Formats: sequence, structure tokens, C-alpha cells
Amino acid sequence: MNYILYDIQGKFMKTKKIFSLLIAVFMLLSVITTNVFAVDNNTNTNKAPQISYTTKINGVDTKYGNNKIKKGESVTLSVEGITFNGQTPEPSKISYQWMIKDSADTYENINDATLYTYTFQYDGYNDYSCKITVTDSNGNRVSVSSSFTLIEDSLSTSISSNLKGNYDDMGDYRISNVPLGEQVTLTVTPSSTLTNAHFTYEWERINVGTHQYPEKLSETSHEYTFNKGIGIELYSCKVSDGNDSEYVMFYVDPVNTLKVTPIINEFMPKRFERGYMYVAKPGEKVTLKVDAVSTNDNIEYSWQRNKWDVESKSYVFEDIDSTKAEITIEKEKETYDFDGIDPLGIEMYECYIKDGTELINVGFIVFNIEPDQVTKEVKTAKDVPTISVNNSLEELSNDLLKDDLEALSYGDTAEIKLTAEKKDNLSKDEQTIVETKMSEDSEVGMCLDINLYKKVESENTDKQITETQKDINISIDVPKDLINENKNVTRSYQVIRVHDGA
Repeated sequence: MNYILYDIQGKFMKTKKIFSLLIAVFMLLSVITTNVFAVDNNTNTNKAPQISYTTKINGVDTKYGNNKIKKGESVTLSVEGITFNGQTPEPSKISYQWMIKDSADTYENINDATLYTYTFQYDGYNDYSCKITVTDSNGNRVSVSSSFTLIEDSLSTSISSNLKGNYDDMGDYRISNVPLGEQVTLTVTPSSTLTNAHFTYEWERINVGTHQYPEKLSETSHEYTFNKGIGIELYSCKVSDGNDSEYVMFYVDPVNTLKVTPIINEFMPKRFERGYMYVAKPGEKVTLKVDAVSTNDNIEYSWQRNKWDVESKSYVFEDIDSTKAEITIEKEKETYDFDGIDPLGIEMYECYIKDGTELINVGFIVFNIEPDQVTKEVKTAKDVPTISVNNSLEELSNDLLKDDLEALSYGDTAEIKLTAEKKDNLSKDEQTIVETKMSEDSEVGMCLDINLYKKVESENTDKQITETQKDINISIDVPKDLINENKNVTRSYQVIRVHDGA
């Protein structure tokens, strides 16, 4: 079987995406509107209003932050999907009134703007609201006001550096193969549609693949110069023209000198978003290992554990006293339980590998499966002897369910099934293979067609398994009609497996 080891670059990319997402979240906090519920004077005050709706700008939900508009562009604001007490009211029972915020910070009605949409040419006014009123079956009116905050799309930026770089799939600028100590200058060039725009710059740095928080830099100009350090460095710059702001990202990659292959208890695990995953019984000893090869002379290792702290209800990092390429841990017998959520005894470990040029982190996730979460079944046809699968459920999970471990860590269930039936007629090629492997003076006593399947809860379909990482240990009772009852004869038995023509 061909094992695909994910390039550690994939992990850095994921870290990048998470970092970018955090920034995006911070940006969105200023643009997501708050739905303020208000009761009209004629509303029945004994019943709390229960109106829900979705706000959109140019047909896109405002939760995605699409509120930047260029002057002179046509804008359509809308309130859609209106329900009252969980039911969709008749259109005749709903009325709308669009409003604009004036200089006195109060809202004024917009004449003739009484539909669920309002379209206008954007001229720099940013704050709009729509008052939605629903009349219930008793004639009572309930009102709710939605708000829209627009931002003039006035800023655009271009970025460059003294070293050659390229934009990646995420739109970030990436400079590759930068030697240690090389001087790098990152440049941001903004432009604005505002007259006499005043540009400001806020720089931050983070060493990708570590638990370091973004480091705020003192630089306030459009350029930042530094000497290349170890590992992948991410620099972000928040550019503002006094009205609009943008984040730009630079990735500065080191010269590739280090290759790492993770191993858990001799398994080559699959990497998931949170790390390389492995199932262990409570109390089981698990060896976490990284095979590292570098073109540099020295490789250094350090380990941390990310542990759930019950008192603070948060994960904390603990240093592990080891500078070796592997550690052996014992799976805890207790599962964590915080706020009623049981993450199935998840334990997280990180190994940091440095060779003086690169810094690579490898995350390991060790967790236990709950009783009956993974089951194994042997289903045999008539006249087939008793068969049993002797591997533990944990071994089978790490091997046969290696692609599904993340789903198991979230509590999904899975079934492993072995089927067996007699096969009376071998093909010519199969017959030839068997005869060349059979001992002299032997004959075929029984042929069985044995297959393995898995079914994961999230997919709910049987998938055949044709290759495994480790041996699957199967016991087959000798059929009664093949048992020798003549004391004067010694009989031996031989098992021949035919798979993929071998």
C-alpha cells in the first residue's frame, strides 16, 4: 500500500488559515449588525416579540461582512426570511419602513421606502435601519429594527519586498527559501479615494507553528526591515486611510533543510486538522516519535502537552522534560468532562523540531474510544467454520479506520465487519498459485472467500478494506470433516492466502 505522508507545509498552511480567520473575525466584529427588538405602542406588551429575519447587502448575508461599498455604486439592502413565533406570516401582515441616521445621530424615515428591500446610490451615508412590523392574529403589532452599517470602500493596497515573492492561494505574499540572517524588507503601498487621506500602519509578527501570540512591532511606516530568523515567519500589516482598513500578509519561508515523518507505536498515522491521531486504551503506553532528517548537523527536539485545566476551563501548555526524538506516555484512565462535553479522553502533544534553519511542529492527538463506539462483527455463510478477529478494537481503529479517526474523536460510531463464505471453484490462476505453495502430498480441504468492511456513522455505508498497515490476526476453527481421527496418521494443516495475484 502507498502511504501518503502529508508535507509539513500543509500544517503551516492550516495555521495560516486559522490566523487569517482570527483576523477576519476581528474585522467582522465592527460590521456585523445587531438586531434590536422594540415593541410598538400598539403592541401587546404581555407577549415578548419573537420576530427573526436575515439582513443582506447586495444579496449577501451581512454576517459575511460584505459592507464595503464604493461611492456611486448601487446598493440594495434587504430583510428576508421573516418569521413570527416560528411561523412565516402572510405578506399582508408585514410592513417595512426604511430609515437613515442623520447628523444628530437619530434615524429619520426615508420617503416611499416601504418594501423589504431598499436600493439607492451610495454617496457616503453609512447607517441605515429597517423597522419591520408584524400584525398578529389579534391585531397586535410587534416591531423590530434591523441596522446596517456601510463603510466607504476607499482603500486599496499593493505589497512587495526586496526579495522575489509570489501570491499564494489565499492571496498572501510568500517569499521562499530565504537564508538565515538574510535582510528582508517588506513594503506596503496604499492608495485611497479620499482627499488628503492619512495612512497609518500597524505591524505584527508571529513564528508559524508555535504557540506564540502575535507580537506587536514598533514600526509605523509602510516598510519593515528585519533579518531572517528560524522557521516560517508571518508578518501582517493593518493599513488604514482613516475611513477604511485592510490587512495584508507576508510569509517568509526558510531554506528547506528539514524533513519529518511522524510515527505512533510503529503506525504511520494520518494527519488531521488537529494533528496526527491515535486511539489508545486508558492506561496503555504510547510512543510518539518523529523521524527527522536535516542537511544541517544538529537537530533539537522539545515537547509540550496541551492539557485541559479544570479550574480555568481552558487548555494550558506544559513542557515535557525530554530532548529526544520520541517520548512514551501513558494514556490517562480518566476522560475529561467540561461543561457537559466529553471529548473522549483527548490528550494533545506537540513536538518542536529545530535544525538551526527550520522550525517544524508536529501535533499528536491520543484519545480513547467509548464502550460500543467501535464494534466488530464476523458474519459467516452456512457450513463455514467459526472465525474470530483477535485484534483489539483500538488496533483495528488505528489501522482499518485510520481515515476516520477525527470523526471517532468527535464521538462518531463505527462498525468493522468480516465476512466469509465457501469458494468451491478457484480460477486457473488461483489454482496455479495454491498448487505451487502447497506442501507435497497435500490437497485442498476448503477454500474461503474472506473480506473486511468498515462502516462509519457519518457515511453509513459499507466500504471494503483491501490493504492494512499491520497484520490482522484471524483464527479459523478446523472444520470437523478435516479433523483426523486415525491415530495411526499424523495430519498437518497449511493456510495459503491469495491476494492480488500473490
